[in-house]
This record gives sequence, structure tokens and C-alpha cells, in this order.
Amino acid sequence: IQSAVGGPLHECTRLLTSREKWHMLVGRVTSALKDAS
Repeated sequence: IQSAVGGPLHECTRLLTSREKWHMLVGRVTSALKDAS
């Protein structure tokens, strides 16, 4: 049972962390563009 729940749960947390990294990256790019303009 643990492995059945741990699979999707692990995938969900992995997606969340990657999404946070993506937001950080986008924030950096947008701020850099604002500085350049």
C-alpha cells in the first residue's frame, strides 16, 4: 500500500518543486528584462 501511495505522492512533490524552480527562473528573467529596458 505504501508504494502504491508513495509513487503518485512522490511524483506530485517532484512536480511542485520543479514548478517552484520554474517560477524562480521566470522571475529572474522578467526582472532582468525590466532592468535591460
